[in-house]
Amino acid sequence: MLASKTLYQRTLTICELTEKVSQVSVCQLPQKSFTLELSGHLINDSILLKSSIRNALYKDLSVRRQNKMVQFALILVRNLQYYLKGLEYDSSLPSDYTKTMSDELRKYHRYLLMRYKKWNALLN
Repeated sequence: MLASKTLYQRTLTICELTEKVSQVSVCQLPQKSFTLELSGHLINDSILLKSSIRNALYKDLSVRRQNKMVQFALILVRNLQYYLKGLEYDSSLPSDYTKTMSDELRKYHRYLLMRYKKWNALLN
């Protein structure tokens, strides 16, 4: 099994943080349509990230299919990083808040990428 419960727990933590960031950005006044759109994307991609890692962990999938799910999760994490950067540039959130979240996403992305490369080497 490629995905682990540790990976899933880290995924849940990241998703919880991104959803909180999204809620905080929506509560800021005045609300901008760009901020609302990015906040919606944060929540949607967070949900997709959770489900892709959960599917890789709990569904009876082939190793290649699990690998594809983790590859998809890497793309979603990169999207979350870009959405967060957009919120920072839009001044929707305090910069220290976005910096902390960006650091957490970067660490998670490195962790996921490291595991993905290890799994990919096992497949080849």
